[in-house]
Amino acid sequence: MLRNWFWPAFFGLFVLAGAAGAGWVAWKMLQAPAVGPRFTEKKFVNDGTIVHNLNSADGVQLPDSVQVIGVMVGDQPRAYVLRSLTGKVEKSLLHDRSGSNPVAVTFCDRTQTARVFGGSDQRFPDVQIGGWRADQTMELLIDGVGYSHHSKSLPIPELSVETTSWGAWKEAHPDSRIYTGRD
Repeated sequence: MLRNWFWPAFFGLFVLAGAAGAGWVAWKMLQAPAVGPRFTEKKFVNDGTIVHNLNSADGVQLPDSVQVIGVMVGDQPRAYVLRSLTGKVEKSLLHDRSGSNPVAVTFCDRTQTARVFGGSDQRFPDVQIGGWRADQTMELLIDGVGYSHHSKSLPIPELSVETTSWGAWKEAHPDSRIYTGRD
């Protein structure tokens, strides 16, 4: 008697579990975008690195081919070695307090964009990194409010930047100060 109902019931449960699993997969696929990668948000808060002194251009030994982010803060040229801001999102924020006008330097690895904020004598807001947004842009936290790294409406002054080689920047700005990184 046991043999008559056991195998059909076992097979029926197997089919039922498979159908439930297929339904779950279909439900998840309907929630995800039809094309492109499926991203999720990764949130954390990082204060970045604070720097109080930059090196003079003639005081560093760097190959001319090293990529830098160049910026003019008032009439003072400053450069930041790009590789010091890459690799981990936690490294992508630098607070330069070396001059009278502080700046925050950011670099988004995924979109390969650099931005520099501040450089004026106005109150400098608290700038932090808030992780990755679902659209895979880096999140900036400015006074605790989240913004995309690509936002055009940030409540902080922005300086124009130039990503170039150290040799080209040093030739154009021989009195530049430079941040070479933590290594």
